[in-house]
Amino acid sequence: MQGDIVINGETLRFERIAFERTERRLDLDARLLAGGGALDAQARVRLDAEPVDANVEARWGEITIPEQWASQVLKTEGRLTFEGSAQGYRANGSVRLGPPEQLANIELAVEGSPSAIEVRQFDIVQTDGRLAARGNVTLQPQIGWVFDADAKRFDPGDFATAWPGDLNFELHTDGAIEEAGPRATVQLNNLRGQLRGRALSGTADMQLLPNKHLSGNADLRSGESRVRLQAQSGEVMDALARIDVPSLGDWVPNAGGELRANFTARGTWPELRIEGNAKGRELRLDDLRVGGMQLELNVTNPTAPDGALELRITDATAAGMALASVQAQASGIAAPTRL
Repeated sequence: MQGDIVINGETLRFERIAFERTERRLDLDARLLAGGGALDAQARVRLDAEPVDANVEARWGEITIPEQWASQVLKTEGRLTFEGSAQGYRANGSVRLGPPEQLANIELAVEGSPSAIEVRQFDIVQTDGRLAARGNVTLQPQIGWVFDADAKRFDPGDFATAWPGDLNFELHTDGAIEEAGPRATVQLNNLRGQLRGRALSGTADMQLLPNKHLSGNADLRSGESRVRLQAQSGEVMDALARIDVPSLGDWVPNAGGELRANFTARGTWPELRIEGNAKGRELRLDDLRVGGMQLELNVTNPTAPDGALELRITDATAAGMALASVQAQASGIAAPTRL
């Protein structure tokens, strides 16, 4: 078989798609022309195996990914292989991907079975930086995970032009979905460097227990902005979140305006009392604009809310519509909102 597919003005040409089947085996051979390069794929499926197993290999080279597909022009070449069955499999890859003349080397090795998936290697090696990750996901008898990642002078801008940077960090997370509830740990150490031209730093050491008790500390800074979370350990949760953002542009591209907020959560789930306030001025995100925003919150029991909430917005514009002011209030037990 042959044929063309056009996606956003770019043509993918299937030069060859060939199938051959016997009682014992199914073979596939395909060749795709795209972006000035070619991808060749072969698959061999053993139909007489129990369970059915397969060997798949794909190779490609000199392929250019257009800007309308990835928000920037990328080039890629590489090789991916897969072998195994539903009872056990492994996948390996060696890929080069990045802006023209600045391709990163990506190495991937994954093994899996019905009870677990292990990421033995996921490395991105750039000209001046590197990101490495490894870990596993347990599927049986319960879902759980352990992952570690570390970065040294890693630049995400090679793959997302809106996020250029020079990042260093060490990250660990583990957890499980237990019968009593989810359990998770997140540890972030030595975050430093810059992202989108802003100095970036921070640490985090947070734990979530099955009783939905959150404890630990997190402190993240970007440019002049800072976000902090402090939660004391103990039988009763006592957490404080502070947001001090002179400019939303410190965190998100195409954004601006000032946002300040303080929230507390105290008690034992679900009998938590959540209190706080937030104020924003000259907020913008893409074509959304808000001249002023004020939120007051005092709620107990998030599963059956009781308390009060008041939100005020002034001078808002979005999608060609303008609102001079909006005020929303809610009070009582699961009360309807008054707008």
